[in-house]
Amino acid sequence: MNLSRRAVIAGLFTLPLAAASIASTPDTARADTADQLAAASAQLESLGAELSAMQASLADATSELEETDYQIEEKAAQIEEQRIVLEEKQTQLGGLMKASYKSGGTSMLDFVLSSASFEELVTRVYYLDSISESEAAAISEVRTLAEKLEQDKLDLEDKKADQQVQVESLQSQVGDYQARVAEAQEVYNSLDAQLQAELEAQRNAEIQAALDAAELQNQQDQNQSQG
Repeated sequence: MNLSRRAVIAGLFTLPLAAASIASTPDTARADTADQLAAASAQLESLGAELSAMQASLADATSELEETDYQIEEKAAQIEEQRIVLEEKQTQLGGLMKASYKSGGTSMLDFVLSSASFEELVTRVYYLDSISESEAAAISEVRTLAEKLEQDKLDLEDKKADQQVQVESLQSQVGDYQARVAEAQEVYNSLDAQLQAELEAQRNAEIQAALDAAELQNQQDQNQSQG
């Protein structure tokens, strides 16, 4: 197609008019696409914010669960320590009581009977009784502490079970929201590509309209020159 310089210039001047003519035509499809894209963008932003909040809650719940695990391990270690102490105390008391009734050598009975006076005898018996009572009290204290630690451990295990349920629930919700965000992102990308294609088609139509106008002007100029 050979266009005269005048026709090209005329086409360039006609381009804005042609574009205005095309733009003035109601383009419902493109407007709908733009509206849908805006809605998809808002939906994507909303889901993203909810997902971020849920991920933060999951991180907090997971941290609390890990802390509870640590506390359970600490309680178990403390219980083991008290169990060892309790065994030692019971062994000591058992040995003391057994020695009290053993005969011969340096037994507790010899210790009492070897008293030089009645006052010394009373003192030694009182001393042995005090040792026995002290050992028994220590054993009771250790046993009480061990029982408390065991109960604390059970309470923590119950707490851990509840926290585990919460973490699993949040993990499921996060997974669902991640899928929804991915779906919303796909919708947004599709609408964005569609809108870009429609805008490109509009630009091509405007250019074609200008070329058609230039061609028409060229034909008119040729007709006038022949006439």
